Amino acid sequence: MSYATPEEVAARLGRTFTPEETTQATALLEGAADSIAAACGHEVGWSPEDVPAGFKEVSIQAATRGMLNPAGQTSESEQLGSYQHGTNYAESAAGSSLTRREVLAVRRAYFGSNAAAPRVRGLVDDVIEEVR
Repeated sequence: MSYATPEEVAARLGRTFTPEETTQATALLEGAADSIAAACGHEVGWSPEDVPAGFKEVSIQAATRGMLNPAGQTSESEQLGSYQHGTNYAESAAGSSLTRREVLAVRRAYFGSNAAAPRVRGLVDDVIEEVR
């Protein structure tokens, strides 16, 4: 079950998808849903009523990144004669994998952000990730 639609990914990118791109976006959204479930320690297959609101935005971000940077590059550069061009990506993940910040956002949406959350180990992991 995806938390967003290929049309929402296309809208984020500001264009209309071809049938092949729609298929790619669907696969990336399904991969993002699996990654979100894993980040929460939950099995795939939540009912729509149980899905926190933040999951949709993270799914769209992951799928959009997967469409634009499928290999998960952190930087790229090219040189042609005296012309040079380089691009650095702040944080990247391959395909529909989640970045560290997205994992934190998903955990906060699912477990809450207070100290009395039911999964203490997850909160400690979040603090350690933020320090890094």
